[in-house]
Amino acid sequence: MTLRADTDANGGKGRAVLRALVSLGFLVAAIPHFTATETEASLIPSFFPWRRELVLLTGVAEIAGAVGLLIPRTRRVAAYGLVALLIAVFPANINHAVQNLQPGGFLNSRAYQWGRLPFQALFIWATFLCAAPRRGVIRLTTERTERTEKDERERERRER
Repeated sequence: MTLRADTDANGGKGRAVLRALVSLGFLVAAIPHFTATETEASLIPSFFPWRRELVLLTGVAEIAGAVGLLIPRTRRVAAYGLVALLIAVFPANINHAVQNLQPGGFLNSRAYQWGRLPFQALFIWATFLCAAPRRGVIRLTTERTERTEKDERERERRER
């Protein structure tokens, strides 16, 4: 299988670079899920069962999604799955900040704890952009849009 950088609507490589950066971000974020599992589990609100298992599961999901973003056939489902994951883990981010949990290192910083909350929307937006067709913006479905989407699916099928 060959991965290639494609171009965005302006002829640049912006979308491909964004996918690579988002993918790298999720791969890096997955590391502590396996190297500091108990620390990560301590950030999850206590009313969630199986917190350790949730940490491991979300780590696997981050890795799978990161790889999926780089494969044209799985790009869209990977991006949507990662967006859902970012939404699902938001309660842990809020819990970390509100409870001022002190797991160690830079995670103890109040600036980090509260600063990451508004950035979650930016992460969601960037991940969502990774799913968008190369050539356009998200628009309401029209006959023209349906033709464009059909053309996009056909082009993706040929790329495989």
